[in-house]
Amino acid sequence: DSSATEWFLREASQLPRWAHHPSCGCYSNHLLWFGKRCVCLGCFAISTGIGTALCILSALWIAGIEWIWHPHLAWGIAIGIALYTPTLIQPFLQYKTTKLISRFLLGISVVFLVYSAMFGLPWSITGIWLRAIFCIVFAGVYRFTQKYRTRFTPSPCESCPFGRFPFCAGNRERILSLLPE
Repeated sequence: DSSATEWFLREASQLPRWAHHPSCGCYSNHLLWFGKRCVCLGCFAISTGIGTALCILSALWIAGIEWIWHPHLAWGIAIGIALYTPTLIQPFLQYKTTKLISRFLLGISVVFLVYSAMFGLPWSITGIWLRAIFCIVFAGVYRFTQKYRTRFTPSPCESCPFGRFPFCAGNRERILSLLPE
């Protein structure tokens, strides 16, 4: 029955709810486990970095630090670029800690870059054009970074001796639980 086959393949290929990676051992450097629930390490770290940066900016605002109302554009962009740099190094250092740190710093970087560009420029025609240019450059750097990571980060499935997802040893327990259904 093709509908049963289709259902089985869809269910067997399903990834964990909060991670877009298989939950097998090959992807252990890509996942964080909280009890029985796994989450994507990169998404979790970036989100945590964004939250941290927003807390830092909020603390500066509450403390009455002048920079928060009139951010110095050069400083914000310099901080953002400096914190983005580990993202370019990380594909060559495939360790969980390195990934956590680089993604966390990337989250902070994004907030400082966006905040500085959106609030550090004057509200004039020139400022609006510069914001538009920033958005184009930001989108271009995002695409470059994605392609860069794809090029230099090998897929864990390619070197796995236990088969390819979803029909690998790491997914065997899930497949066996689906068979009776």
